[in-house]
Amino acid sequence: MKKRNYYLLFAICVVAGLSLIFRPMNEQKEARYKLDNLLLTSAQDFPGDLMNPNEKNPGFDRPDKAAYADFRKTVDPSLERVPAERLRTAYLQTKTLERFKSAQSLSWQSSPANMGGRTRVLLPDPNDPAGKRLFAGSVTGGLWVCDDPTQNAPWNPVDDFWPNLSVSCMAADPNNSQHIYLGTGESQTALIIYRESSTRGIGLLKSPDGGQSWQALESTADWAYVTDLLIRDENGQSVIYAGVVSGIYKGKLHESEPGDGLYRSSDGGQSWEQVLPQIPGTDRAYAPSDIALSSDGQRIFVGTTYHGEDRHGASCLMFSDDGLDWTVNSNYYDAISSDLTIKNSQRVFNFPGRVVLATAPSDPDRLYA
Repeated sequence: MKKRNYYLLFAICVVAGLSLIFRPMNEQKEARYKLDNLLLTSAQDFPGDLMNPNEKNPGFDRPDKAAYADFRKTVDPSLERVPAERLRTAYLQTKTLERFKSAQSLSWQSSPANMGGRTRVLLPDPNDPAGKRLFAGSVTGGLWVCDDPTQNAPWNPVDDFWPNLSVSCMAADPNNSQHIYLGTGESQTALIIYRESSTRGIGLLKSPDGGQSWQALESTADWAYVTDLLIRDENGQSVIYAGVVSGIYKGKLHESEPGDGLYRSSDGGQSWEQVLPQIPGTDRAYAPSDIALSSDGQRIFVGTTYHGEDRHGASCLMFSDDGLDWTVNSNYYDAISSDLTIKNSQRVFNFPGRVVLATAPSDPDRLYA
């Protein structure tokens, strides 16, 4: 009898403990649902048509839309209004942070540039002994170079007559710094979003002479969008990894051939092997949005995005030590897909999206996503 009471007491303690563990998560979910519903209701009550492209000045810089955007950013979900009474406290906190920032040694200096479009990638020239020369890739303006941005040196286009001027990513060969590769096509806007894609890409370009001249790699000509590049030294051999995805341009889906995935080459880009696993329930591989390397060079990380036609396989994280066998973490995709999708007649909110990664130089086991 006494033994049974012990078991009963133990079971009660376990249940109580679990309730304490999971209660914050349930409260967090409830708060998120409440905020989502509040924002959705406020959007439906908005007097204008937020999604009508024919409306005069449809952008969010219009005063009424700007006011609504500010409301979305500053509303307190528990009050269902903007807490204006907290403005003074926020102001004082901001001034404190400004004083803290001014006391730090980190400062920023602008470098005048007019490169025609969003800058998606910066690459220090690995062949500059002074370490000042910098490449910048623009998604509508091609590749630019500056000998010393810290001295306001001019930015000059590398070549205005490439077959494609949408530069999305770059990487230099760690075993031969004269070999530099760049990827084309801006995948971030090749989706059903608020704007058109700038253009589709033509795969990879390669420079054999440190960026002086460039040739398109025919083996990659059918890649519509290259999201990221990584070149890793694997036992003295330079191995290239390229993230390849499909996307929408001019209302049409442009499929990368032979398909989305992470492509691996150990012969300088002459041939490629797709190495990521397939998305469960589909016949497609995961679509990489970003690639990162641990600080010790031993592990490759990949974050995923979604295919142009559906959202399967987005918001996933994966890693590999050999570049061939991958461990996939789909917990975040599963959570977002099952709990946080809200639909109305015009848009889908809180759907799984792309993952961007960074690794900590101080710790090979630390990853930010």
